[in-house]
Amino acid sequence: MGISILFGTSEGLVDQHHAFLYDNGKMQLLPTLSGARLTWPEAINKKSGVIVGARTINPEETYNDWRAMVWIGGQPVDLTSLLPPNSGWTLYFAYAVNDAGQITGYGYNSNQGTIHAFLLTPVESKGNQ
Repeated sequence: MGISILFGTSEGLVDQHHAFLYDNGKMQLLPTLSGARLTWPEAINKKSGVIVGARTINPEETYNDWRAMVWIGGQPVDLTSLLPPNSGWTLYFAYAVNDAGQITGYGYNSNQGTIHAFLLTPVESKGNQ
């Protein structure tokens, strides 16, 4: 019998919904970024354990308040923060992650003034260069 990993959201005590993993009968709340009232996991890569989704500080508002997230080793990261500052992108939702670590989703590109799908491909770190 293999290990199954499930994920979803769990309603907290103060109307907050947060992502969790469910593995072998145990629920593990995933950490979130500061101020998030709702975290929404969309996909998990079973090979790497990387989870993608989104979070918002105001679930009643439009997608402008949402930010694409990734959990790597259980730690949350805002995907937009990984882009160059002048990229013009604000990433709203991440929907999938493959075995190569590529992440798909959609966001807003202020340089073009439009919402587009994105594909992020990890790059090797060059250390302190």
